[in-house]
Amino acid sequence: MSGRDHAFRDGIRVRDGKSDITGVVNIRVPMWTGFESVHVFLLEKESLLIQFNYGRWISDMGDDTNRFLKNNSLHSGFLLSAVVYQQFDQYLLLVNLDVCLLSHWTFLRADY
Repeated sequence: MSGRDHAFRDGIRVRDGKSDITGVVNIRVPMWTGFESVHVFLLEKESLLIQFNYGRWISDMGDDTNRFLKNNSLHSGFLLSAVVYQQFDQYLLLVNLDVCLLSHWTFLRADY
């Protein structure tokens, strides 16, 4: 993992401290087992960030910022519990940036 990846992961952990979907708080800080810092745009889908100009919502960096750096902005990430992350990684949980709401195809229990 690169220094940039560590900075993204650690920044999301500090900012959120809990799963943004389930609300489960990490009470074991500094241990983060069971939580994943994720990019709104998975790195392999970064072309969508550019194609639909979604970088405009990343306000902590200037418009002239390299697109790769914008995807590593803390404004482009959130914290998930490991169980919810698995659903996100399989595209069963989506973030709809057009309306800035989270949408999902599965029902999430509060005890994740």
